[in-house]
Amino acid sequence: MAHHDEIIVPKPVLIATGVLMLTSLIIAGTARSANLEAAAREPLPRPETALLLTFGEQEDGSLTVERSDGMTVTVPEESKGFVGGVLRTFTRVRQRAHEDVNAPLELGLYASGALVLTDPATGERVPLDSFGPTNRRAFAQLLALPGVPTAPDPTARNHETEATR
Repeated sequence: MAHHDEIIVPKPVLIATGVLMLTSLIIAGTARSANLEAAAREPLPRPETALLLTFGEQEDGSLTVERSDGMTVTVPEESKGFVGGVLRTFTRVRQRAHEDVNAPLELGLYASGALVLTDPATGERVPLDSFGPTNRRAFAQLLALPGVPTAPDPTARNHETEATR
């Protein structure tokens, strides 16, 4: 004996779903034609402090960061996780835009305390604060300026806790 399950959807639900999908398409099309994306990328004010950073991958897997002030910083392979991920994202965006993948990026600290990595070539910007204090610290250390709030090293905290016991 064959058993057939039949799902019956009320006609008003189907109509409402169709109207919702059509409305979504109209809103998305209108936003695209009005170029609202460009308005969302309105330039930020200039940062209070900024450095251009040029990144280079070394044979041992570490990153060399040449700062526009002449300092060079090395990020060991085991510490480059978040920094490397952000750089790969910028590289993909630059490749799609046919820009030089080795051009410097700008790391800026704003009056609000926001730390933002910006690609002058494409206009892409990444607010590093949105990735949490540990990831923010990975870039704040490249800026290495007094007053740049960074998250404490969790291992250092554990050692202090054990030492005070």
